[in-house]
Amino acid sequence: MEELETLEVTESGRPALLPNEVELRMEKGVYLYDKDTRKLEDGIAIVTTHRLCWMSEASSKNGGARYLCLPLILVANIQDKSPWMKTSKVCLNLITG
Repeated sequence: MEELETLEVTESGRPALLPNEVELRMEKGVYLYDKDTRKLEDGIAIVTTHRLCWMSEASSKNGGARYLCLPLILVANIQDKSPWMKTSKVCLNLITG
């Protein structure tokens, strides 16, 4: 998960958007995995035209809020791994090397 960068946030706790960046979708209760290992728990994911942003809850077990992002240019492809009638699971395969 070394591809994740620190996300700058506004005073209101929203992602500080880059020039020409637009928010597309937000989901709560998002977990981030590295392959099959859970790395980050129960956060808010925001997809923009430029990045995938992930923000933990301030009361998280890891000792406070975390704000991270992944530039979408690093995403090679996306796979829907959701079991039928269960929680959504989307897998991002990243460009390596």
